[in-house]
Amino acid sequence: MSQKFSVEIRISELKIIQFPESYKMSTYLYAICAGPYQFIESNIDGMPPMRIYARKSLIDKCDFKEMFKITQAGIRFYSMFFGLDYPFGKYDQVFVPELNHGAMENVGCVTFSEDYLYRDEIPSLAKRL
Repeated sequence: MSQKFSVEIRISELKIIQFPESYKMSTYLYAICAGPYQFIESNIDGMPPMRIYARKSLIDKCDFKEMFKITQAGIRFYSMFFGLDYPFGKYDQVFVPELNHGAMENVGCVTFSEDYLYRDEIPSLAKRL
């Protein structure tokens, strides 16, 4: 038996966002992250724009300089290793509450459990490994 569904949406202000065409990718390699996040941004010549997102209540308690430094070193290494530039227009890292696994690599966005976000501390090398 066929069922029909009707959905009525009333929006006082309509906003349309059009994204540029992307590379073809597997459907499990993209992420949509939404929530009360704030971000810290890094824009360095030769690197894609990078942002690190965390909940508003955590963003000021963390030092993201080392994260950007390590991420940029990784992008340089793999670009030289494969002989290809980073192919995407951005690189985001999102620290997510209650993520049930350590991290998930998506195209242009890596999600991490916020358990890996060191707050108000400089972690030892053993803790970081």
